[in-house]
Amino acid sequence: MTDHPILFSAPMVRAILDGSKTQTRRVLKPQPIGHTAWQDDDTGRWWVSGHGEGGDTLLSLRYAPGDRLWVREAWNVFALSSDGDESWPVPSIPAVDPRNDPEMRRAYCLDYPVASLAGTDGGKGPWRSSIHMPRWASRITLAVEAVRVERLHDISEGDAIAEGVTRVRDCCYVIRGFDYDLSGLCHTSAITPFGKYWTHVHGAEAWDANPWVSVTTFRRVEA
Repeated sequence: MTDHPILFSAPMVRAILDGSKTQTRRVLKPQPIGHTAWQDDDTGRWWVSGHGEGGDTLLSLRYAPGDRLWVREAWNVFALSSDGDESWPVPSIPAVDPRNDPEMRRAYCLDYPVASLAGTDGGKGPWRSSIHMPRWASRITLAVEAVRVERLHDISEGDAIAEGVTRVRDCCYVIRGFDYDLSGLCHTSAITPFGKYWTHVHGAEAWDANPWVSVTTFRRVEA
């Protein structure tokens, strides 16, 4: 078992927290040249068959079943000044800045005197990039249950839902915090909002490129 950091955007963090996201797809780097992915039954290793284009390629996947992933997300650190000793991380989602929401202000004790460990931003502390979140500040741990390799376009309706797509009513699929919440637009297929979000994150040509991806299935654990 190995612990790995993993980055997730705000909508995907929301989906993990509400239990709707149990898969993540990551682009393989470098991209293998081939047509078919297969798993060796004896070793569990994944290969891509080249069919005369250089032979089979053994893939080095970052995650394996049994590994744990600790989630990096946008975060903030506050130090409660009631006794001057206690401090703890308060990871949150940039779209829901607790300073602008009365209920979250109470939840995060922001109406009490607080001081940032960074000592900036008027004593409240700046939002910090997910890439800079240390292990001790992470609030979400995921246990890897399965890993496979496939082309991006091989995603099924069920897998798109496992990626965090939600059905809000009959024939209406969305990703919370993206697209639907911003424009009111929903889709009859779960794959459509997933593809739009993939393009949003990876760039205009990312979906059409249909890259080889690793598909990691996980469950959230208390850790």
